[in-house]
Amino acid sequence: MDDYEEGDWTITFPNSSGAAQNSSGHTKGRYVKIGSLVYVHFFIYFGSSGTVPANNANVFKMSLHFSSPANHTNSYSRHTFTVMHQEIKMDNSREQIVGYLTHSDNDMRLYECGDDLLWQSMTNAGMNRTAMMMYISGCFSTV
Repeated sequence: MDDYEEGDWTITFPNSSGAAQNSSGHTKGRYVKIGSLVYVHFFIYFGSSGTVPANNANVFKMSLHFSSPANHTNSYSRHTFTVMHQEIKMDNSREQIVGYLTHSDNDMRLYECGDDLLWQSMTNAGMNRTAMMMYISGCFSTV
């Protein structure tokens, strides 16, 4: 196999101006790239001393190591990620969180979902909780 890569990275979050900033919690990611497919999984934990950068109005997003491709004529380059979570404050009757990577991007965003409700972008406001924890995994194409 001539196109294989794996590695770790520290997840960054946008600060109030939108620039990447490290958090004070445990935020580690791991990826494996085989050909044009990238498998990612990461763990995010903020204990009593950990906080996400204070920018409650900004959409919660995390930078990945690779970008998704642009849309093609007959297909859309959009990918979703599985999220298991605890101690996250969500609006109203939304019960699920889904990771989403759109075309030509390397920032995965989180969306709150619920039965018969529109998707809602998750902001950092819901992240500033003691003992907040998430496991996120998924696969996306780079071509």
